[in-house]
Amino acid sequence: MTFTTGERHDPGILRAAHDLVHGGLSSEQVVQQVYELTRQNEHWRGSQCVNLIAAESPTSPLVRALLAAEIGTRASGGHIGPLSRCFPGMRYLDQIEAICVELLKELFQAEFTDQRLMGGMAGCAVAYAALGEPGAVMMSLPLSAGGDSSGREDGPAGVRGMRIMDVPFDPAELTVDLDAFRLAAERLRPAVVSINQTTTLFPLPIQQLKEIIRPWGGRLYFDGAHEAGLIAGGCYPDPLAAGADILTGSAGKSFSGPQSGIIAWNDEALSMRIVEAIFPVLTGSHQFNRVAALAVAAAEMREFGPDYMRDVVANARSLAAALDERGFLVVGARRGYTATHQVLVDVRDCGGGLAAAQALERANIMVNKMLLPSGAEQAETVPGGIRIGTVEVTRLGLAAADMPVIAEFIHQVLVQGAEPSAVAAKVKEFRAGFTTLGYCFSASSRTRLPADPAVLGEPGQNDRGSGAVLVRPGQAAASSWSAVAMRLFQERMLSSNRPFPCIFGVDAVRNATLRYAFIPVGDDRVRSLAQALREFTEVARSLGNRTSLACIFEHDPALVSLAACREHFWSLLQQLHYVDSQPWPDGIPQDTEDSLWEFSFNSVPMFVVANTPYHASRASRYFEYFTITFQPRFVFDDLLDGTPTGDKARKVIRRRLNAFDALAPSPMLGGYGSPGVKEWYQYFLPDDNQESNQDARCPLHMKGTSDG
Repeated sequence: MTFTTGERHDPGILRAAHDLVHGGLSSEQVVQQVYELTRQNEHWRGSQCVNLIAAESPTSPLVRALLAAEIGTRASGGHIGPLSRCFPGMRYLDQIEAICVELLKELFQAEFTDQRLMGGMAGCAVAYAALGEPGAVMMSLPLSAGGDSSGREDGPAGVRGMRIMDVPFDPAELTVDLDAFRLAAERLRPAVVSINQTTTLFPLPIQQLKEIIRPWGGRLYFDGAHEAGLIAGGCYPDPLAAGADILTGSAGKSFSGPQSGIIAWNDEALSMRIVEAIFPVLTGSHQFNRVAALAVAAAEMREFGPDYMRDVVANARSLAAALDERGFLVVGARRGYTATHQVLVDVRDCGGGLAAAQALERANIMVNKMLLPSGAEQAETVPGGIRIGTVEVTRLGLAAADMPVIAEFIHQVLVQGAEPSAVAAKVKEFRAGFTTLGYCFSASSRTRLPADPAVLGEPGQNDRGSGAVLVRPGQAAASSWSAVAMRLFQERMLSSNRPFPCIFGVDAVRNATLRYAFIPVGDDRVRSLAQALREFTEVARSLGNRTSLACIFEHDPALVSLAACREHFWSLLQQLHYVDSQPWPDGIPQDTEDSLWEFSFNSVPMFVVANTPYHASRASRYFEYFTITFQPRFVFDDLLDGTPTGDKARKVIRRRLNAFDALAPSPMLGGYGSPGVKEWYQYFLPDDNQESNQDARCPLHMKGTSDG
């Protein structure tokens, strides 16, 4: 797909970046700008938009976490096995890659697969290198048939030097014209036929195509960039079983994995040519973090793929029907619109594909411009359609009944002429109800720890060196990200223009009795957090009666929404409770529904507060970094309900909350021990005051009780 109007990078955007980088900013300020732009994109695309880009899919929290894993720093040249690598130290990484290979073999019912390709286009290059020689004739689908540039002159096939001819296509039936293909193929005798669709609405006749080219040994290649997830989920005919010699795919589309390539084949005679094209030609070190993430995505597809892909196709058909009902010309209506995740809409009456996509973007609806199917003699050069995909909305929990709502948004912008910004406000409100990714394992799966502390070793044995040490306000931080986080935290707490509501926290920062712990991303997160909390509780009394521990977490790509942060928060508290070997403190009930229950660690009861980058209306719970603050109960000993000091403090806090937040204080807030008040309710507050957004019971399960 190469129908862009720009031939190179936009000079205006590059000039703005040049001015920013060379305009006097320090390197640290540039880092902050990169982080801020990333955060803004996460907030906008991740929580405020209806994303209908068919070439995108949201990865699960587990997949995103692995993309930031330490193994991504390891060189990986070569093949699986100690004698086949260029480097030592692969004992664990070999196992990860082998698991990935086996999962892909199972999903695609293939004798051979390879996990090393960095992208789908690299898979195309490998396939053409394995199947054809420079100068050989290859037939592929032209752009007017939904073909992708990967199989055309300006893609890997052209670079390979192959002579490219068109596969005849019937734009009315949206399939290959088999009679015309037979005549052309018998005349041209192509060495390779490439099925290379970027717009894919219905399966093509792979078996018949293969039978036509079989007499002269012609090879058939299926570029399943878009269909890989559908194939793995059993919702699209298996190209290898139908006769394709090689199948490739992009893991970042319907497969819902990391940006990555997949290749599968059954003929062992092709193995050497394929493997040699992969290494050392197209890969050297092929990013172990990506392979680990691909393995998890494959396991998710194995577990959830059939239901996931079935729902994706159902949503695509429902959305297409809803658009048809509103007067849009939906391609393929006579055949039931689509059998994949894609919908193609003719919007020439709405200004064309580019104008329509740009108008919808302003309404926070993401689609992309696309050429409409046509005969070769009437082939479009300017996209007259928009292509819509339903993978992301499906994974976020939208069902067929929700598709008419999206269709109506599109209709309001493109037909009724509604102001896109006004529709964007409705889209944001609609999108706020869908924040949790489905068809994946729980985010806690990667750090789920045994309940028995002995499995982890006694406290102090295994926690040292895990990355968290207590830091005083003003003390030099150990890393650039923690230095930025400390500065932002202190500026926020000590602002005179906008006083922070928690006067106890402000006092702790001002008097240097607060302690920080900076928790690095990675598998040792719970150990780091436990170490910091254990050290803090041992010295907290000596710091005075206005102390707190602010545990600030390094940015984790898995935490993509308020819901993901909430799940992670309770998972961390649960695991802290499991690894805590000290007795539960006397006087604190173990029933989480008791108004006197509160979280305790190292026999110290404490109030816990979560702050996230996704709190918007409740600004007092916003912070650029996911943060958990622990305040020992003794901080509040002289501030109980009914005491002059306590009543005064609460009035100040309420007044500041009213000024600080964009909504009224949560009705869940209340004094410790007051009838009907539950401490755990107050730990992680939603970004609104709707009672439906709170849990019915505490997500934390107590050890030694009936629910633990």
